[in-house]
Amino acid sequence: MIIPSSTLDDMLFPMTADIYYATTVQQDYGNVSKTWVFDRTVNCSIISDLSSRGFSGELKTKGTDFIYDSNAFFRTKEDIRKKSNGMYFPITAIAITNIKDPAGNDVWINGQNLINSANVVKTKYEVKTIVPTFDYNHNLRHFRIFISKSQVQRWEQ
Repeated sequence: MIIPSSTLDDMLFPMTADIYYATTVQQDYGNVSKTWVFDRTVNCSIISDLSSRGFSGELKTKGTDFIYDSNAFFRTKEDIRKKSNGMYFPITAIAITNIKDPAGNDVWINGQNLINSANVVKTKYEVKTIVPTFDYNHNLRHFRIFISKSQVQRWEQ
């Protein structure tokens, strides 16, 4: 009998993504600036919000401009509200990027910046909600997270 080398978690969370946390500083004149700091890479599974619909749901118009909205359902065993050092952050201070498939290929890239950059620019996603999921014995199984493409793709604000 051959025993598989992968675990159930490898099959449930075959992708990876990078987690960033924001630190905010209020300047002398009251304006607030955010600095995004990389914390860790997590194993995950991501399904596009449009996997069962057409692409047209991501495109909207505002005046003469097109707005591209990209939403996805993100699943991981790790509580991304908690930084590696144990400190908790609100969902408004968490960003997800650098999403890769099981082969290590970039999945979502920011096409808006491809003309201005020699490197691939990963799409920055904001966390909209985090819902813990439990098994039949009420043990925590994983977290379901709804993410949305950030309207501000710059990392320094």
